[in-house]
Order: sequence, then structure tokens, then C-alpha cells
Amino acid sequence: MLLGVMVSGAVFGGPIGQLTNAPAPTRSKTPSTTTASPETDVRVYPNPWRVDKDAGVPLTFDHAGSGATIKIYTISARLVRTLSAEEGSAQWDLTNSDGKKVASGYYLYVVTDSTGNKTRGKLAIIR
Repeated sequence: MLLGVMVSGAVFGGPIGQLTNAPAPTRSKTPSTTTASPETDVRVYPNPWRVDKDAGVPLTFDHAGSGATIKIYTISARLVRTLSAEEGSAQWDLTNSDGKKVASGYYLYVVTDSTGNKTRGKLAIIR
């Protein structure tokens, strides 16, 4: 069975449980990097975010580019939160746009820099 999801012009699809065009989540000491173009190296860390190791630590989007916009979606393509990376970095407190804590699971993100280049990837939250 295949699942295809289109999020803000970025298509994620493949067998259920997998997303193409995005690295699999791994826990490492170095931040994950997803690259859409040679100019963009967006890092998201900690990824996965785990309550037993990362409580009180926001999820950070780094190297997004000055003035970038970060949109975070559920796996079913529902917009969770929009962040602004005015200085090239943004932190997410793991809440939705209503201020409520988000649930455990996979989330998709799309980073759009000031010139319109898009970088997409996935992250995991384990509560």
C-alpha cells in the first residue's frame, strides 16, 4: 500500500511508514542535515526529540537562512506550526499554533528561504 502526501509543493510518498526524499530519523550526537540545494544545509536537532533525554530542550532548526519560514506538518499534511528564522535559526517548543503540546510521532517540515528555495524533511517526537 502506498501513501502520498503533498505538503506546500513538496511531495512525500512511498510505502506506508516511509517518506521518500527525506532521511530516516536517527539518534546521533551530530544534528541531522537535509539538503534541497547546494546552498541550503538545514540542521534539525535533537532528532528524534525524546522526553527522557531532551525534556526542556526545544527542537532547533539551524542554517535555515536569514528570513526563512519553517512550516511543520503532521504526517497527514495538517499544518501544526509556522516558525520564522529571522537570523537563520528557529526553535520550536513542540507546541501547535494553539499553544498545546504536540503528540508523539513523525512530523514533516518545509523550510522556505528568502529566495524561495525549499528544503524538506522529517523529524520525530517521542514523549
